[in-house]
Amino acid sequence: MTNTVAVIAGRFQLAELHAGHQHLIETALSKHDAVLILVGVHQGQPTDRNPLDFATRANMLRGAYPQCVVDAIADARTNQHWSQQLDALVKKHFPDHEPVLVGSRDSFLSSYEGSAKKQYIEPLADISATAVRNQVTVEDSPAFRNGVIHAITKQRFPTAYPVVDVAILHTTAPLVLLGRKADETKWRFVGGFVDPTDVSLEAAVRREVREEVGAIEIADITYRASMPINDFRYRGTSDGIISTFFTATYIFGAPQASDDLEEVRWFEITKLTHVLTSQHLAFVEVLNNLIKENHYDSESFQ
Repeated sequence: MTNTVAVIAGRFQLAELHAGHQHLIETALSKHDAVLILVGVHQGQPTDRNPLDFATRANMLRGAYPQCVVDAIADARTNQHWSQQLDALVKKHFPDHEPVLVGSRDSFLSSYEGSAKKQYIEPLADISATAVRNQVTVEDSPAFRNGVIHAITKQRFPTAYPVVDVAILHTTAPLVLLGRKADETKWRFVGGFVDPTDVSLEAAVRREVREEVGAIEIADITYRASMPINDFRYRGTSDGIISTFFTATYIFGAPQASDDLEEVRWFEITKLTHVLTSQHLAFVEVLNNLIKENHYDSESFQ
């Protein structure tokens, strides 16, 4: 009689296995000669859906079920490629066993496109790992703090955060609109971090202008340059900021400071060096080149 190996694939992105996980694994152990647990790995930065690395989850599974074999299975572009990877891992660990894929509701069974048998296990209840993660709260313990430190220092790649900055140019005077934060004496171009919901960098510019300057209308949003910004918030870290610098034409509306700006004001475009924050001084050269190319000076408005 051929021995069977139950194959379970999941992400197990929790601090401890919930009752649904335990029911699935223990049922598989009771019905098959061996159990192979494949832990999904997304191969990117930690996210709200994938906060734990493979080693952390593998240790949890091996500690709870030492009789099971645990390995990683990477996300793939297609179900076909992912299924081929699964078949190869089964052959690697259990070449003499007949594989039976074991899953429950919303499991990997619907994604598998290989030839192995499938076995559906009725779930205990509707348990959501996402809901469990959302209930996690801060704990006052060294173990909790060590976990946070590990997540930040060991699981992340150095990150360049994208921001947009825009020089809003007046149409009837050689002026550019700048903003000033409450805790600063120097001025800056309007801008901020790109949101994941922004459909483009140009859309991010429009959103930031709306949030920081109010209901003004701009047009001709044009890319000018991109460069790193020496932001004090990331000084001494492996992370940083990359700004994409645009110009835009002011059309109409009354600028009003909002969001994190205390004040907005028009400044003469040829006299920005002494008023701008050091973080934005590199953009002045970009504007100076634009002035030379387009003769954008006081004589242009006479």
